[in-house]
Amino acid sequence: MRINLNHILVLELWAITLASSIIYFILASNEYTHLIEFAATGLEGEIS
Repeated sequence: MRINLNHILVLELWAITLASSIIYFILASNEYTHLIEFAATGLEGEIS
């Protein structure tokens, strides 16, 4: 079975896209967690 260059290129691009998506999701989730923590601190500061 011979895999041609186009198949290799598609697989490489798919792997890069998948890896970038996972990294982006992790970073966005982390930023969202920080945003929620800051919002909670801000509300506590305003109330007390």
